[in-house]
Amino acid sequence: MKRSALSGSIFTRSAGPRLRCFLSIGLIAACTFALAAQSAQSQFKYLKPLHLAHVYGYVFDESGKPLVGIQVVLASGGLPSLAMNTDDKGYFDFPEAKGEYLLHVKIPGLVFMDRQIIVGSGSGGQLNRGPVYVMMRSPKCKECTSEVFTNKKLFEQTIRETTGNQD
Repeated sequence: MKRSALSGSIFTRSAGPRLRCFLSIGLIAACTFALAAQSAQSQFKYLKPLHLAHVYGYVFDESGKPLVGIQVVLASGGLPSLAMNTDDKGYFDFPEAKGEYLLHVKIPGLVFMDRQIIVGSGSGGQLNRGPVYVMMRSPKCKECTSEVFTNKKLFEQTIRETTGNQD
């Protein structure tokens, strides 16, 4: 009876456990990579443009305090088209705005806010006719982003959740 040249080799006796170990490590690495990629992708939120009948609203901090004297800019084609500062109630209004804009609010020490908006009847979607509520967030919260709301109840609920005040 002839013996194979490889019969006593390391390949035949321990290939099974080593292969299983190698495949297990590969599977764990692949799962870890997939979860990391999913987590990184979930941090990016694509927001559809807001369709507004008229651009007006309020700018608040995350505790619900109006932000006074803050510059609100409507940019078109990458260039500022219209700009104004908020009043003592955090209010801004662009009655002459029509078309597509980027609503931009930036305050030193807070997270900036950019949101695409389409203003006027030619916007194709259902128009929001009420004011917008801009909530500027602190940069201390790494996962937080400044937000724009078209629904006052949702805005107030978010303020309550942020401040921990459930009144």
